[in-house]
Amino acid sequence: MKLFADFRRLAGTDTVELELPEQATVGDVVEATRGKFPTLRSYGRSTLVAKGMEYAEPDEPVRDGDEISLMPPVMGG
Repeated sequence: MKLFADFRRLAGTDTVELELPEQATVGDVVEATRGKFPTLRSYGRSTLVAKGMEYAEPDEPVRDGDEISLMPPVMGG
């Protein structure tokens, strides 16, 4: 899994290896990452998640080898 922007800074790394059950979902990946790096919890539901090159919903299944990316919300001005 890859972390971007503030998530990378808060976790101190840009990649994370997770071991998840066979029936894991994108939401499970997010929760496991927050368990490993509790400071990411402050972003709550505003976390953007991609599976491959597409935004992903929490209930989407994750398979071995899927690239999951977590990004904080984009701020503009």
